[in-house]
Amino acid sequence: MILLCRGAATDYHCLMRTRLAIAAFIAVMFSAPLAPAITSGVPTQAIDRRYDAVAGVTLTEWAGINNVFGNATLIAPDRVIMPRHLINSTYTNRSSKDGTPGAYTIRFRRRPDGTLGNASDPTTFYQVKVKTWIFPNGRKDTDDVVVGILEQPVTHITPMAMDLKTIPKKNAIVKVASWGPQAAPEGRVVPKGTLMNGAMKVASADKNKIKMAAPSAAATAGVVTNDSGSPLIIETSGVLKLVGYVTTPTTGVAISQLQGSRLLAR
Repeated sequence: MILLCRGAATDYHCLMRTRLAIAAFIAVMFSAPLAPAITSGVPTQAIDRRYDAVAGVTLTEWAGINNVFGNATLIAPDRVIMPRHLINSTYTNRSSKDGTPGAYTIRFRRRPDGTLGNASDPTTFYQVKVKTWIFPNGRKDTDDVVVGILEQPVTHITPMAMDLKTIPKKNAIVKVASWGPQAAPEGRVVPKGTLMNGAMKVASADKNKIKMAAPSAAATAGVVTNDSGSPLIIETSGVLKLVGYVTTPTTGVAISQLQGSRLLAR
């Protein structure tokens, strides 16, 4: 499932056109009001390793800055799946080019020694640059999905299982997770770089799209613009499975499943 949030889109090539453009972009990122991530979510407990596969997406030049503008999910030791609009704001234009892979860094909260990175010092997170992009076989150019092959495999984190055939039923309670950029549950500001999770209720679903209900007492979480790439998760016997991810609409949260897609290279 995918919910495209164009407000979070980043086209690195555009950023590199002029120093002025870069300065303007960064100014907007840091001067704009901080949007909450996963409203009414809760920080993921340090002992809960199931969510470690949910990573933040940032620019390599921001490796030391407390800022992520989207999410990616580790689906194999050397690859992540994420919305294409995070690396190419004009991807629906066939002549557009995706951002240079090495310009993007994937940020994981769990370090090889088992400890967690500290948001007060983003360099303490486990960070891996992207080596190359691959386009999932069978997907259209206009599909908001890309797989990033990492420069080195992440061997200390278990990739999240995928189940892109299961369609959550109406009124089902599902999970969602996101890095931010900022979350303020119950009025308490949680720094950027804090992995949040919460429950959402399915309003309707078919083979192409999943729509989420407004937050309620039973499922209090909601997603916002900068939650692009946040995995929609079902839990079976304690195992988390990705059934889609947040990607686009201007009309609210809609998640399109990549049903039948081959997401891993042959």
